[in-house]
Amino acid sequence: MIAITRRNVLDNIDLRLLQLFEEIHKTASLSKAANKLGLTQPGASLALGRLRRHFGDPLFVRTPAGMKPSQLSLNILPNVTESIAAVRATLEFRQEFSPKESRRTFHLSMTELGQLCLLPSLLSCLSELAPQVCLDVATLNSEIHSDLAAGLIDIAIGVLEPMREHLYQQALGDAPFVVVARKAHPRIGESITLSQYQLESHVLVTTFANGTRLANKAIEDLGLVRKVVARVPNLTSLSAILSSTDYICTLPQRVGDVMTKTAELKTVTPPFAIPGMVSKQHWHARQDKDPGNIWLRGLIASIYK
Repeated sequence: MIAITRRNVLDNIDLRLLQLFEEIHKTASLSKAANKLGLTQPGASLALGRLRRHFGDPLFVRTPAGMKPSQLSLNILPNVTESIAAVRATLEFRQEFSPKESRRTFHLSMTELGQLCLLPSLLSCLSELAPQVCLDVATLNSEIHSDLAAGLIDIAIGVLEPMREHLYQQALGDAPFVVVARKAHPRIGESITLSQYQLESHVLVTTFANGTRLANKAIEDLGLVRKVVARVPNLTSLSAILSSTDYICTLPQRVGDVMTKTAELKTVTPPFAIPGMVSKQHWHARQDKDPGNIWLRGLIASIYK
């Protein structure tokens, strides 16, 4: 006798056979079951033969009152019915996301610029639209591509160059760069000349993927020479540095606007033209069709608008 392994079972039986089995139970007729499933009579007979050989049992016996099930057939009927229902439920399953009811935790990764300019507005919107949703926010770093691929991060906000395979991105907004200086700066009023810009002492921000690196490169490409007195890895101390010295810093306007609200600082237009910083949100292909991820991406995009 041949032992039936789990792989043999899956190879020998398909959903159509189980549906035929269930319909014969319901109709007590092979022809009616075949008609219900769109099978020919010979096709249904062959299918029933496969089931009989698999179980080593007639399963149904012809009687004047129709096809009556054997005891084995009655015993396995509940399992067959549950299996069909489970497969049907799986195939009919559609993901849904209800912001008001969701208790989901979204994992975001963003630069300090994003945490400073986007996060307060995003949390404010969530408090009204999705009050039970939680955000787990990490600072964007060089591991972001692998974190997105592994599902550790749902959405990354920053400037990821170059793009990797299986990643999607959406431009959120184009912000020009401004020069930030203290309000009482002795040499800078409402504007700054090119010669002034090059003579002043500069602080550079070197945070990963925050766009300021692109600005620094663009300025270098113009052939401008700056006196750099400090390079800082984040924005934490920048307001304090600029408001207590005559140093200046070139930053995205969104950041400059936030800093002028919290410190005695001002912004002026740079005396040269460079491309603005295009903020982007990034997500992995595995999250592209997730309703929750789609909803959050839409919310983030609407805030930038």
